[in-house]
Amino acid sequence: MSDDYDISKMKIGPCAVSFKGTVLGATQGGIKVKVEPIYHETKCDQAGETVVRKVLIGFKVTIETPLMEITDSMALILDDDSKITESMIGTDIFDSAGALLLTPINQNDTVGRQFPKAVPLPGFEDSYSYQDDRIVPLVWEAMFDDNGVLMEEIAVNGTS
Repeated sequence: MSDDYDISKMKIGPCAVSFKGTVLGATQGGIKVKVEPIYHETKCDQAGETVVRKVLIGFKVTIETPLMEITDSMALILDDDSKITESMIGTDIFDSAGALLLTPINQNDTVGRQFPKAVPLPGFEDSYSYQDDRIVPLVWEAMFDDNGVLMEEIAVNGTS
């Protein structure tokens, strides 16, 4: 048996999803967080197509939350009258951004992830099936907050 790993650091289990302090309900299929670095690549004639410099210029962060509580999920992307209307075109969706918190359900997992400024994107897929639960897979986008924070790991489940 090897001593090269610590099984107590291995994590498994779903998480709760909260937006602006409100729990969004049950999920199915797992939450997916994708952090994509954005680069500027410099090439010069003398190097052909070889990149001679690669500079990190930003991040694109998306969070996929397959939510089962349809009414509450849809309320996040519909207007106040539960509609998608022409008046939504041209609005800055970042104005409705807030803290998105992923809290592990496993009480032994004491590290959650918070995105201080996230917003649900207004697109969605919905399916009606006789054999499957309805899921609304909302996709969120996170951006830097006023303090320059995009994502942070925070203590959860009774730890500080």
